[in-house]
Amino acid sequence: MGGVGSPVRVPGTKEIIAAARLWDITMTVQVATATSSFLMVQDDSGKVATVIRSVDSLATSADGKYVAFASGGQFSDHQSGGTVYFEEHTTGPADVLRQPKLTDVSVLAVVGHAVYFRGGTKPGDAWDLYRWDTDKMTVRKLPKVKSPVSVTADGTLVAGMSIFTDSGQCTVVMDLAGQLQRWRTCQYRLDRFSPGDAFVVGLPPGTGEPYGEKRTAVLDVKTGKLLRQWTAPSLRAAVAEDDDHLLLQWHDQQEPKSRSALVRCTVSTGQCELATPLSPEPLLLGS
Repeated sequence: MGGVGSPVRVPGTKEIIAAARLWDITMTVQVATATSSFLMVQDDSGKVATVIRSVDSLATSADGKYVAFASGGQFSDHQSGGTVYFEEHTTGPADVLRQPKLTDVSVLAVVGHAVYFRGGTKPGDAWDLYRWDTDKMTVRKLPKVKSPVSVTADGTLVAGMSIFTDSGQCTVVMDLAGQLQRWRTCQYRLDRFSPGDAFVVGLPPGTGEPYGEKRTAVLDVKTGKLLRQWTAPSLRAAVAEDDDHLLLQWHDQQEPKSRSALVRCTVSTGQCELATPLSPEPLLLGS
C-alpha cells in the first residue's frame, strides 16, 4: 500500500479481505477458515505486534490518524452481539465498545473521534446506523437511515438501501446532520464515495453476479446523475483514488480462478490504464 510508511510484507497464506494503514502501522483483516477471521497488526518494520481474533471489518480516517474495527460475526453463524474498537496512532490500547444486542456489526467510517457502524437487532433484519463518539463514550442510533452501506470520509453523507426485496432494490443518499434524503436510485446499487464527495460508485441492482459485476458506474453525489460507466468480463471491487479517478479490480472471466489486474480509470475522460500487470494471483484494493 502507498501512503505513509515503507512497504510491508504480510506473513502467512490466509486470504486478506481488508487492509489499512494507521500512520505507519499496517493492519490486515484475514480469513482463517470459513467460520473465523482475525486482525493482524504489524509495526513500521513489518514485525507482527498483535493478532485480534474474530475481527471482520476495518476502516481508517482520511488522515490516517484513527482506526476502527469490529468483530461482527461475519464468519461465524453462532456469534451473538458484536464489539467495536477504536484506536489513535499516538495512544495506547484501543477503546472497546461492546454491543451484545446487535448482530452483523460492521464499521463503515471513522471521522476524527467519531465511529460510524451498522448492526441489526435480529439476523437477516435491516441494519441500523450508529455513531459512537469515542471521546465522550456515547452511542446513538441515527433512526432515519436504513441498511447503510457507505459513509463519506467527512461523515456528512450516507448511502442506504431504502427498499430491498426479491423484486429489486433502491438506494438513497442522505444528509447525516438533518437525516434528509438528497436523491434515490433504483437503477444502481450504491457503494463507496470518493474522498471529496464528487461521486459515488454505482453497481448493477440485485445481488450481483457469482464472481463480480460486468458493469461499474460513478454517479454525481449532488444529483445522482450518471457520470461514467465501464464494462468488463468481471469487476470485483471499486475504490475511488481521488475525485476524478477510480481503481477497479478487473478479471478476464467470470470464474474463481482468473487473471486479474488493478485498472485506473479517469472519470472526466473515461480512459483507463493498467495500474498493475495482469496476474494469475489474487489482488486486493485496500481501504
